[in-house]
Amino acid sequence: MSESNDTGGGTEKTRLDEMLESPLLRQRLEELVEEAAEDRGFRRHWRRLNTFVAGASSAAVVLLAFFIPSLQDQWDRWQSRTVVRRYEELGRQFMGQKRFEQAEQAFGKALELSENRRLDLDEERLNARVQRMQTDSRWGVENPEGIEEGDFLYLLAFRPTKGRERERAAVLDCYGAFLAGEKRWREAEGTIREAIALDPSLPVSHLYLGNLLRDLGKAPEAEAEYRKVVSLDPKEMRGHYNLGLLLAEGGRRREAEEEFRRAAALRPDDPDAIERLAEQVEAAGRTADARELYRRVAALAPDDAEARQALGRLR
Repeated sequence: MSESNDTGGGTEKTRLDEMLESPLLRQRLEELVEEAAEDRGFRRHWRRLNTFVAGASSAAVVLLAFFIPSLQDQWDRWQSRTVVRRYEELGRQFMGQKRFEQAEQAFGKALELSENRRLDLDEERLNARVQRMQTDSRWGVENPEGIEEGDFLYLLAFRPTKGRERERAAVLDCYGAFLAGEKRWREAEGTIREAIALDPSLPVSHLYLGNLLRDLGKAPEAEAEYRKVVSLDPKEMRGHYNLGLLLAEGGRRREAEEEFRRAAALRPDDPDAIERLAEQVEAAGRTADARELYRRVAALAPDDAEARQALGRLR
């Protein structure tokens, strides 16, 4: 800036001061600062500062005016980060509830608001997507729409083995289920065995391997895997249910009934478990008990033709 000297009084003025001697300009700058304070909820604080600003040098007022855009930008960024964190927390909450589709949407929104700069959010989003493989308890059925093999490969590339064995094993389990849905049985088995090698404590790994071995006609090996499932997690309904199916196929009805009864107790609103239990009870000759179980199935699944036929048969 250039300077001008008042030789009479020796007072120095900057060109900025000279420009801002206009009362109209000073008033407009003050209004801008007040508007910004009003927008941000700082009205009370601004009233306290108003006297200071009115009496401040013109350079100080201009300094505040120049800071307003910067403060606005910082405020917007802070708000954006806050919203991103909220979506991120919501996504993790959905993951804990096994609501994987909603979790994927929450992480996707967080990624969008971060302007696609957060690779960790992209990883979380993909993980929620592939974990949807767990939502359908049926084995070897058509894979959920929207999940592609590249999702697994991309996620596995981002998840190194060391220090993240359990997380990587969980992704491999879902990948194995995906491959089974594609009828790629050999690849599916290799992938699930890789997951077990990384972390043998995951019940779902043994469940999926048991399913594969059962499909391959290896009943003893499948039974061993199912029993590992229920030993690792006695509340894993699918372990009891699938073990019951395997035992029933082998003619071990009493043991099958016990497993179906455990499955039905863990999931009393699951008509399949109750119906399989009813079949074993009927085969054992306990007609009245079987009839009551089929009535429960009919109440839960009115369109179940087998349950209706069984009720007609047992009358």
